[in-house]
Amino acid sequence: MPRTIEDAMEACIQLEERYLWTDRLCIIQDDPNDKMEQIQAMSGVYSSAAFVLVAVEGDHMNAGLAGMGQDRQDQKCEIIEGLMVTLVGQSYHHAVATSSWFSRSWTYQEAILAKRKLYFTSSQIQFECENQIWHEDRLSFGYGNLNKKAPEYRTPAFTMGLYGGRHVPFGEYIRHLLAYRDRRLSYSLDTYNAIAGILNALYDPNDVHFGLPLPEFDQALLWRCHPGTSPTTILRTKVHVINDSKSLVLPSWSWSSVIGGIYLEADDFQGSLVSWSLSSHNNPKENKVVVLAANIWSPPLSWMKTEDSWVNRRVSARVSMAWAWMSGCFELPVPEGSSLGQTSFEELDRMLTDRWPTYRDFAAEVFASQAEDDNPSLSDGLVAKSYYPHRWKTEMPPGALYGRVQVARLRVLNKSDSNVTLRVLDLDGNGIGVVSRLEPLIRTEVIPQIEGGDDTFEFIALSVTFNTNTFIPFPPRSRHLDIGGKSLESPLAVAVLIVGRKNGYMYRVSIGRVYLQEWVNAGPTFEDIVLI
Repeated sequence: MPRTIEDAMEACIQLEERYLWTDRLCIIQDDPNDKMEQIQAMSGVYSSAAFVLVAVEGDHMNAGLAGMGQDRQDQKCEIIEGLMVTLVGQSYHHAVATSSWFSRSWTYQEAILAKRKLYFTSSQIQFECENQIWHEDRLSFGYGNLNKKAPEYRTPAFTMGLYGGRHVPFGEYIRHLLAYRDRRLSYSLDTYNAIAGILNALYDPNDVHFGLPLPEFDQALLWRCHPGTSPTTILRTKVHVINDSKSLVLPSWSWSSVIGGIYLEADDFQGSLVSWSLSSHNNPKENKVVVLAANIWSPPLSWMKTEDSWVNRRVSARVSMAWAWMSGCFELPVPEGSSLGQTSFEELDRMLTDRWPTYRDFAAEVFASQAEDDNPSLSDGLVAKSYYPHRWKTEMPPGALYGRVQVARLRVLNKSDSNVTLRVLDLDGNGIGVVSRLEPLIRTEVIPQIEGGDDTFEFIALSVTFNTNTFIPFPPRSRHLDIGGKSLESPLAVAVLIVGRKNGYMYRVSIGRVYLQEWVNAGPTFEDIVLI
């Protein structure tokens, strides 16, 4: 029996706890089905536990729990001229944040989901609950009561729990995913499993595919590699074999396809240009999921008026999507009477209010011929049937995304606007956008191709968003004007992917943004593609 488990059993006996759960013994490691069932249940295991024992010291199963099977160092103190002088122990944050436990990917979900934790360190035991932290060292830290609500104690991500006070699933998905990806994972095969507990706590398990949540799928696609890291691709084939019977699929469009830190943000406004179909893990011949356009506007007002904090003006997301439609970003005929050459932004917004009271109504018209409550895998039961029926191919590989997208050939300049982007040019050499230069395939495919004399690449359009100079550092060549000459204060941009092709499929190379009008001027064409 590993020493750490023996010490944990002794701790439970002394605390009069009858049951102890430990993954080493409670998960049948050589039974893939049992192991997966237990991994999917981890959110319930940790959140329902009376407390979780944390072995802060040591990095192996025989390290034990400090203070249980091994003695701890006494805190040295002396009486000097009537005053007690003591050596100050490690602070709670320093002891935990510098530990091996804190750096491991697998331990992140137990830190987040457990309501109470006992930390065993070489100097003392510390107890953390949802609101406070208690410790044994009263001389250094007072009588054991650190208020977790205080700003100075909110630095480690796990001290804010699952929701961190915001109760917005996608915002918490981003926070936890970024923290998780900064940790160390010994085996890339565990990339989904080690965060499954948190994802299942935020979303219905059927709503998470390849690490991305279906309710915000289109926005989750916009992840990019984080500055300061050197990410690498895990495997170009995107498939690992597990126990010769299971496959772990790592699609290029998922953050699981790279090793290293990533970045993702919840934009104030983001509207999808694609209705994706997804080939799931189990049966690629029959099992596909139709993914709705992301519905990220929780307050109804957000769809009608999106706050542009950079210019303190309100601009209409509804009008912005109508503009994308009228500019040719969708194949459907433009609604009658919605030409910006004949009306103002305000009048157009009023005209479209009844037609599209919510973003979901807009998406249903653009992407669907009808919506039916026939797919329980989506959390709200609403499924969009594509206006253009997807010609789904047989034997589609698991993890394949199928959709009808706009494709354009653009140039990439091997000269940085910053240390994180490369400039995108149209075929005439005009700057129209940027792409992230931090992606692994930029180094291994894009730059070598440019140096070889070919700087043109294929791009696909994903969604419409605003650009507030936070991504594209230079202004557009033209502005979006209505009949009165009024412009949108924040120019519209299109989130794009540089893609490569292999064996008839496309794969993600890098993420970027191009100004919407410049994208339209580049003459993109519609194409049915499979993204793996």
